[in-house]
Amino acid sequence: NTSHAFNDYNHCDATCMLPEMAYNQNTGELRKSGIALGNLLGPGVEAASDPALGPGGSWSTCTNGCHLDPPQDVAHVQFKARIAWKLVWIP
Repeated sequence: NTSHAFNDYNHCDATCMLPEMAYNQNTGELRKSGIALGNLLGPGVEAASDPALGPGGSWSTCTNGCHLDPPQDVAHVQFKARIAWKLVWIP
């Protein structure tokens, strides 16, 4: 379920999200960033979260579009969230 997280060039943003935002889907507003239409992450966020730690959860999201101003990546557009931290690959 999370094997892609921080395992490629793109899934490098750790995004915290509120429970009411976790089931948001890409309805086309992320088309320029190459994000899949739909992009339903809520079930994975819920399965990987520990409710004992409080509401919400986190997921690794795509960095596509993060270089734009304002940011047009999954965290900001689909989940109305900020990036908690970013993995940066250094060769």
